[in-house]
Amino acid sequence: MAATTERQFVITRNLWRLSRHYSVVTPHGDNLYYVERSVCRPGKADLTMHLGPDKTAPVAAVCHMPHLSGNLKIGLGDPSRPEAMQWEDMIKQTLTASEYQWAMTDLPQRRANLDPARTAPLRFAWKRTHSVAADGLSLWSLSTRNYKLIDLDTGQRAAVFTSDRTATRCGVLQIDATHGPDFDLMVIATCLGLYEKAYRRSQSRGSGS
Repeated sequence: MAATTERQFVITRNLWRLSRHYSVVTPHGDNLYYVERSVCRPGKADLTMHLGPDKTAPVAAVCHMPHLSGNLKIGLGDPSRPEAMQWEDMIKQTLTASEYQWAMTDLPQRRANLDPARTAPLRFAWKRTHSVAADGLSLWSLSTRNYKLIDLDTGQRAAVFTSDRTATRCGVLQIDATHGPDFDLMVIATCLGLYEKAYRRSQSRGSGS
């Protein structure tokens, strides 16, 4: 998978009904990922991340949101090559969806740096925050879509997402930990899944369902 060089990522959204999608771009506007959004299409991932500016680019990751479940399933790779996929679950820990936990079972870069013999999965938690923002940004105190990613083994912050109030920008994701390209991709995929899940909850409440 392609290496990521930027440590901050701007997540934008297209609200046009026939082409609703997210884009992940660098602070300079370079397109990194085009993220298809799909609702109520059996067999289709809820989010499909393409490594490029549009949906013709290769698939880098997918996110499934099982119906009637608060959990998410993240897959790194292209589902058309199932033998090469790496699947991980992101589990809701609280009724208010203020914390989600996930693990990576294969991060050779991190294990080599800490302990070559270590085989336990590396565990992380996205937690809602009202006190931590990406560098150079400030928090909107009423937002419930600001999150920090905590390494559960060390207690250190691994990433932070700061939401944006404008119509076309979701926010800025900053990755602080340096564990290699697979980790970066997993952080981006879980952050997008977290944001989309929160968006769907807000839409459901707005419709009265």
